Amino acid sequence: MSDRSRIPKAIGDFNGYINTTANYLAAGTPTNGSRLGLTTQNISDWAAKRLYWSATLYPKYINPLLSTKAIKDEVKNKMVEFRTFAQPLLNIVAASPNATEADANALNFVLNRAAPTEPNTPIAGLVDFTVETLGGGELQFTCRPIGDGGRASKAEGADSVQVAWRFLDTGTTPNPNPGPDVIPTPSDFGTVKDIFTKMKFLFHAGDVNVGKRIVIFVRWWNTKHPELAGPWSAVRVVVVS
Repeated sequence: MSDRSRIPKAIGDFNGYINTTANYLAAGTPTNGSRLGLTTQNISDWAAKRLYWSATLYPKYINPLLSTKAIKDEVKNKMVEFRTFAQPLLNIVAASPNATEADANALNFVLNRAAPTEPNTPIAGLVDFTVETLGGGELQFTCRPIGDGGRASKAEGADSVQVAWRFLDTGTTPNPNPGPDVIPTPSDFGTVKDIFTKMKFLFHAGDVNVGKRIVIFVRWWNTKHPELAGPWSAVRVVVVS
């Protein structure tokens, strides 16, 4: 939950929030507010703002005979003023080691959690992929983990696939060792690489490459942790149509 969403913006909801939170911070021995890292002055200021709102301003706002434009404007201004006052205090409360789920529910904040641990294990397994020629220089890739016979899907730890490819000019048969050409590896000079986040995607080889063979390798990839990329697949050679 973002800071801005902690304090309601609807007037009726704000009325409930400022009243219940003032009561909650002042309750207990020691008070909930002091247990959560607020000073006595912080708690007193919160209570004073609540008192003016609930005893003076809000009763006028809900009274049709007293709810003038000036009162309505003051209501809006006091809500903005309270949000500016309360947000830094809620940040203190949310970061308190004493904060509980009950505190979070009462004050409408999310407990600060420890940062998730960073993954450090390479993505396991090869990419099982198919390549369908669609004509006009377009190829359709479908990728999934080995052994997953279902729809296109990602391996655990992967958010994308990395594709390495290179076009060969000679021959029209998808033979792993055709003619004089040497099948490149993913790391060879002239091999192009790109990342695809969808597991079923179109690859635009272009009209200029129709009739050429394209040599393809695919591996699992994590865009935030490229060092954990999976192993490259075996070579796949396809004739672009």
